[in-house]
Amino acid sequence: DYLEDEIACSVYPNPFHSQTKISLDLPAASATKCVIYDVTGKMVDVIIDGFLQAGRHEFEWNINDHLNHNTTGIYYCHIKVDGKVFIKKLICF
Repeated sequence: DYLEDEIACSVYPNPFHSQTKISLDLPAASATKCVIYDVTGKMVDVIIDGFLQAGRHEFEWNINDHLNHNTTGIYYCHIKVDGKVFIKKLICF
């Protein structure tokens, strides 16, 4: 978990086997984009790309819904909220 300018983001569980939950706490309504990338920089999934109201938002992500090969590895969750970028490292085992 981390907190920056009152925007909180957490991923649980992490490490995860096939599914994890991405939680965002926004102090104000914000344009928000959350994208998952693999270690090569290839986009795997877009979790959200839109406007979210202030408050807590939770998104379940199941890696098996998006990849047809061995999913074990490291992924990066890029979260952009009103121009600020946060990156969370995800470990799938």
